[in-house]
Parts: sequence; C-alpha cells; structure tokens
Amino acid sequence: MSNTPAPAPASTPSQTPAASTGGRPSNPRHNYRGRRTTSSFTPKLSKIESLASSSENKSQDFSKFQKSLHHHVLTTFKNSKDLSKAILEFADPLVAIRQHIPSLTAIRTRHNLVLQGPPTGTETDTDKFIRESENNDRTDTAKIVFSNEVKLIAERERDATQNLTILWATIMGQCTPALQEEVQGEPDYGAKSTTFDSVWLL
Repeated sequence: MSNTPAPAPASTPSQTPAASTGGRPSNPRHNYRGRRTTSSFTPKLSKIESLASSSENKSQDFSKFQKSLHHHVLTTFKNSKDLSKAILEFADPLVAIRQHIPSLTAIRTRHNLVLQGPPTGTETDTDKFIRESENNDRTDTAKIVFSNEVKLIAERERDATQNLTILWATIMGQCTPALQEEVQGEPDYGAKSTTFDSVWLL
C-alpha cells in the first residue's frame, strides 16, 4: 500500500466565507439608523397632541392637535370662549372683542331705555315732570349699563391678551425641538414672538 496522503476534501458551500460587510453585522434595522424620530420627545402636556416637523412625522394629523388644544383651553383658561375661534379658525380674538364695544344708543334700544319726547299736544306741568323724571332715570340706567359693559369688554381684552401669551407657551411646549427650530427660522418669528401672536404661530 502506498503511504501517499489522501488529498484534502473540496470545500462545500456552507464552508464558504461570508461576504465582508465592513465589520458591521448584517441587520435589516441598520437601514433605519440615523433617521430622526419623535419617540424620545415628551410634550409639556400629555393631554394635548404633540407636533413634529414634516421630516420627523409626515403622517401626523394637525386637526387632532387642534381639537385637543381647543379642549384644554376651554376647560382651563379664564374667559376661554374668546380663544375658540383663534384656535379653530385662526381669527384674532382681540379684533372680535373690540367689535362688541357698546354704544349708549344700542344700550337704550336693547334695554328699552329710549327717551320720551314731548307730546304733540299740550302737556301739563305734572306730566312734564313725570316724563323728564323717567327720562333721567333711563339716562342714568343706560349709563350704568354702558359702564358695566365697557368694563366687561376691557376684562375680556385683558384676559385674551394674557391667554394668548399662555397659549403661545402651550403650543411651543408641544412641538419637538426640530419643529421649534423651523418655526424660529421663519422671517417673522422675532416680531411675532415679541407680541406672542399665537394665531400666527398656529
């Protein structure tokens, strides 16, 4: 018998070295590495939907944020009704409030306080005294109502101004840092942030 050693067996496919991946393990999830997400973002208020930039979340529904913000404002803000259209219709609440500033004429008509003129015929001194007394009472009442309504308008305007400031902070607190950067990059941001123009921000 010959003492020549037998040749080495040929390599099988299972023994073929794997292709190089540059030192990184082959993992399907690697394709998502580096993609920005909002999973780690925690909004200031959990009851209000958060907002992200389009690059972070293209499928987000702004209407959900709008509705949750609207509910929060109505249930927590003072004189919150004036902010309803600001959130849902992007209307300046201060403009709407100032349109309701009353006039003495409107108050007289609304409360049946129109002054009585002298009769076409003769008028006794007693009738004249009664008519003028009633007119004086109506005038005094109209002035009181006018003063009270003006005070209410001023209070609503003050509350709306304060609420818009709080609303600005509330909205920004629900935005991811990336979205905040986008907003702050807008040309009008400086002027709008100074006045806390929440309607512009929405």
